[in-house]
Amino acid sequence: MAPRGIVAAAVTSLFAIELTNHGVQNSELLVPLMFLIIVATITIYGLGAFPLSKILDITDANPQGCLIVGAHSLGRSIAKALDDEGFKTLLVDTNRSNIFEAKMNGLKAVYGNILTESIIDELNSEGIGKLLAITPNNEVNSLATLQFAGIFGSANIFQIGIDRDKDGKIDEVSKELRGKILFSENSMLCTLEKLIIDDSSISSTQITKEFDFEIMKKKYGEQNIIPMFLITSKKELKVYSINNNLTPQPGDVLMNLILRTA
Repeated sequence: MAPRGIVAAAVTSLFAIELTNHGVQNSELLVPLMFLIIVATITIYGLGAFPLSKILDITDANPQGCLIVGAHSLGRSIAKALDDEGFKTLLVDTNRSNIFEAKMNGLKAVYGNILTESIIDELNSEGIGKLLAITPNNEVNSLATLQFAGIFGSANIFQIGIDRDKDGKIDEVSKELRGKILFSENSMLCTLEKLIIDDSSISSTQITKEFDFEIMKKKYGEQNIIPMFLITSKKELKVYSINNNLTPQPGDVLMNLILRTA
């Protein structure tokens, strides 16, 4: 499936010219015949790849893993928590120190710029279906969501809130130019990073009829819990974001950032 068709076409053209110069009959048919072979090969590969991957059970029709742009302390904590729950994660960062720390913690991490054209080819995105853009740069996050919206779908593209406007609300890029804002109105990057540095942790809680979310809020204090992810009983990963309405049900697992004082 490697892109060698152009090489075959170029070499065939040279052969056709030489054969024509030597008076070989029908040599002019070589080039269109080669293009026919190239088109047929691409078609066969294109139509056969997905069914074959299904037969071999090497495809994931609904990937639940996360590509996390930003391997700082918050990014590493999120990746570790998701890894512990069995979801594939991949961290990307231009900071070599962050990448080193991630790898030392047993996380999959790649050094690179998420905005380069080649990054998509360099990443092993098998099993990944969501983007979490959480760098300190709002423009980079927005551009990353634009770049990957066509790959993962706009419903699976998220970015962190960075700043607040004069009214105290998270300063958002135009909705058309960004992903969904992660977690909640109070979940700005600087706030979450400080909580992680201060030893607050991301924990997973099994929701049951006896211990539902309302009871959990009473136990820890609603102000001390930041819901981040919801794992349904069908092992689907849902991401909390501003304006979405996720309601944990018995059998679900709720992943929260719980403040150290809780």
